[in-house]
Amino acid sequence: MARSENRVPVALARRAEAAAQAKITRLVAQAKEDIALIARRRADISDAFFDIGEALVRLKRREVVAAMGCRTFAELCEKHVGLSSSQADRLVDIVTNMTRTDALSVGATKAASIVALVRATPQADTAADLLRRGARVRGKVVDVKRASSRAIARATQEVREGATPRGRGVTKEERAACAVLEKALRSAGAKNAKVTVKAGRVTGAARATIEVAVADLALLGKATRTTR
Repeated sequence: MARSENRVPVALARRAEAAAQAKITRLVAQAKEDIALIARRRADISDAFFDIGEALVRLKRREVVAAMGCRTFAELCEKHVGLSSSQADRLVDIVTNMTRTDALSVGATKAASIVALVRATPQADTAADLLRRGARVRGKVVDVKRASSRAIARATQEVREGATPRGRGVTKEERAACAVLEKALRSAGAKNAKVTVKAGRVTGAARATIEVAVADLALLGKATRTTR
């Protein structure tokens, strides 16, 4: 009887191990399909960048990164996809902030510029908002739909560094503080952490946005302590 009872936990453990391995196998298979898709479409990236971005969003999941034997999304991109982490992050930002229709209508370069402007403005704007009604910068409206990528990049720089009717801008010290925090987060283990700063509203305070994986939230306290 004792031997029979011992066999049950062993059988359960084996089934659990088999299920876990099967999940990893599925994740790896899907990851390889996404990597192959990116390889096929990179030759035509001007039209296929949104498809590539969607594949990268799937690859960025923590469980997929681990299943592929990588420590970070950046390592996966550079080792298996052949893209730098900065290129991959730009495409992920486009997919997560724009619709396919809007992104394809302006192209990859301009779409990335629009997303950067959205992140910089203190208003709760979306990419669709800026394409529809433009962006107000230093009292003037930038026609985002017609403006060049370079013009949008200049507007983004002005928002980040100069005062606007809705705020006082961002100081060098504030940008430096955010850069220090981002570095501390990554050193603490949040490898894909991102800290961005937006111009303050009329109250005068600039705002920082901290992006980390949910699993890395516990590292926030450690990182902030090291920056004091």
